[in-house]
Amino acid sequence: IMSDVAGPHEAFATGLAQWQSNFRLSLELFRSAAQAGHIGGEIYLARMFAEHSSKLLPEDREDPAPWRERVAAHFPVLDRAVANLDHHNTNHRYNTTATNDDKVLLPRDERELLFLWAVCKDFGHGTEQNREEAAAAYRRAGEQGYLEASFSLGVSYRDGDGVPKDPLLAVEWYERAAAGGHPKSLNNLGVVWKQGNGVERDFAKAVHYFQQAAERGDANGQNNLAVCYRDGTGLACDVAQAVHWFELAAEQGNSDAQVSLGAAYFNGSGGLAASYATGAHWFQRAAEQGNAIGQRNLGWMTGNGLGVDLDHRRALELFHQAARQGYAEAMNDIGVSWDKGLGVPADPCVAHAYFRRAARLANDSAQYNLGLLLQEARGVVRDRAQAAVWFQRATRAESNDARQVLKEMREWWGPR
Repeated sequence: IMSDVAGPHEAFATGLAQWQSNFRLSLELFRSAAQAGHIGGEIYLARMFAEHSSKLLPEDREDPAPWRERVAAHFPVLDRAVANLDHHNTNHRYNTTATNDDKVLLPRDERELLFLWAVCKDFGHGTEQNREEAAAAYRRAGEQGYLEASFSLGVSYRDGDGVPKDPLLAVEWYERAAAGGHPKSLNNLGVVWKQGNGVERDFAKAVHYFQQAAERGDANGQNNLAVCYRDGTGLACDVAQAVHWFELAAEQGNSDAQVSLGAAYFNGSGGLAASYATGAHWFQRAAEQGNAIGQRNLGWMTGNGLGVDLDHRRALELFHQAARQGYAEAMNDIGVSWDKGLGVPADPCVAHAYFRRAARLANDSAQYNLGLLLQEARGVVRDRAQAAVWFQRATRAESNDARQVLKEMREWWGPR
């Protein structure tokens, strides 16, 4: 794609089309535009490094401060250009303006000019944040047919940022952009119909929109379509098709798809040859982007020496990364590590604390493990009644181990 981009305006436009779908490609395109002085490239590099750094590979991450400083220095030029639009002063709309000895390249399209000004107001880059002003500018640009602005206003209505929260108006603005083939809007419409946000849930319509987004190269749409194929939601279950779309989304950097693809290689699903090493590779890619499930899964494989070298300390580090994001499965894994002395000295008291945290988040494995500690008086005072409570909760989550222990407990000392 880079070879097809003729100049900074085209680089920015192509990067914006890939934004939130293929972050690495967007990064290359925005950098190309910014190096030529395009203010849109500067704004989106500041956003990428400040707001979405976790979705970039470690070697691609940068301190956002220098880009924020450039946006702050050049925002007055953008602000004056937007003011000129209001005064119908066409002579100065797109002049290349010198600021601090740097050339600032403004968009050639006044709708894009409005949109970039709105982005700065929306996220507080180069100016004071004002989401009401941002929403008004998105509306102006969207009413003139700028698809990214219509999409952004739809997101504003979805989240209630700068406008009253209104899922139906969000759908209206997504539909405006989707009518022009905007991939992210098509994907968001799929989400709306799948989740029933302001509309009656319709899985077939969701698949229709995910399919359109996926075919236009949107990684989120590809991942969502893959999930529908995998789960048989809105169409017949087809694991091979699910793997196909997971692969496309994963290659574009979608971390959820990378986790699912890793699981497919781990299990040998959808016609793939089972490969622990390839599964670990995709979990690693997802973990590098901060995906909690990817971090936990990679930790589990590392702790078992599957596809990667056995390393209990490294496994524990990965479990902690996932647990800090509130992932209960990883909290249970930390508890297991302390209970069994894997990478740390065995300490059932610490294990109890982690099992309890995860159990309160309805993790059935942790509920079972907590019940065992209470039953066996390891790290805590024996409490068979409480143990039975936690085993009972685990059985509700279809834990066969918990059912068996609960049965044995009742045989031993009767129901409580």
